Amino acid sequence: MDYTDKKELISVIVPIYNVERYLPICIKSILNQSYRNIEVILVDDGSTDSSGYICDSFATTDPRVSVIHKQNGGLSDARNVGIKNSNGSFISLIDSDDVICDNFIQKLYEICLITGSDLVCCELICFYDEDENKLPRYWKQINETKCTYKKYTSKEITEKSFYQHISITGAPQKLYKKSLFDNIEFPRGRYFEDLATTYLFFEKANSISVIDQKLYAYRMRTDSIMNRAFNANKLDCIWVAEKIVSYYAETDMDGMFCAAFRVNRLVYDQIPYSYKNEKNKVWNEIKKYRWTVLVDVKAKKYERLLAALSFTGQYLFDFWLMIFRRFRKIMYRSSL
Repeated sequence: MDYTDKKELISVIVPIYNVERYLPICIKSILNQSYRNIEVILVDDGSTDSSGYICDSFATTDPRVSVIHKQNGGLSDARNVGIKNSNGSFISLIDSDDVICDNFIQKLYEICLITGSDLVCCELICFYDEDENKLPRYWKQINETKCTYKKYTSKEITEKSFYQHISITGAPQKLYKKSLFDNIEFPRGRYFEDLATTYLFFEKANSISVIDQKLYAYRMRTDSIMNRAFNANKLDCIWVAEKIVSYYAETDMDGMFCAAFRVNRLVYDQIPYSYKNEKNKVWNEIKKYRWTVLVDVKAKKYERLLAALSFTGQYLFDFWLMIFRRFRKIMYRSSL
């Protein structure tokens, strides 16, 4: 059976801010989707470069594209505006510097129909700018393999995501039933908005399916929110960790402390010593969660190792994080 015969409208929402260098390849990868019944909503969040012009150019050549120009309100606000203006039965959120495989939407949609899941996800492949030309070969290899999937309950998928056994905590790399966004918005003006909302979608969905193919390519930019120079907004790592732990405080949800530890140690690694007060604040959060992570046999080995290394002291921990960061970059580059 060709499940795409239903051909329901799918809304693809792209929040955009000053990404003129990456935007064309992102939009082209969306317009080249094998599933054609899509509307592409480009939300120009007050860009000061040529991103807005690029959006308008695509809108003049493809009737499926519409553009919303708005004052800068941040990533969450741009996503929320796009969702409110969408008409599809399903929604996919794509970040404006990323790239998707040409059958990303079709495969997620087919699995949604087969399983009846409200939410279908795939994991992502990470790439650096210099490796962008490797993506077509990678997609070709993916398309030559059979796509399989697994269906999860809300509790199962939340636990796996908190432990990073499945890397699906980001808002993209998913196909959502639009009804999941009823009464859920991305928190305006906050960092780590994905981590702050993904578990809420998991809780609301009747079931969640995950396919075994990496159809979403995440660009590892040095100037991305996570990688750019530290600013005080990144202390939202404390807020989102406490939000998760508080939400599940009265339940038996495993992995919440691991998620809290991870987001804090990621930010801690980015704080320069000139921000002594901020660095100490996040260090105290790491100490709050590290023992629980260390003794949790479900946690990934490297998280347990980092938790153990934090007991060597703050300065040595900085050194171990630097080594870990370099090792991870090598691993990402070898995955393409």
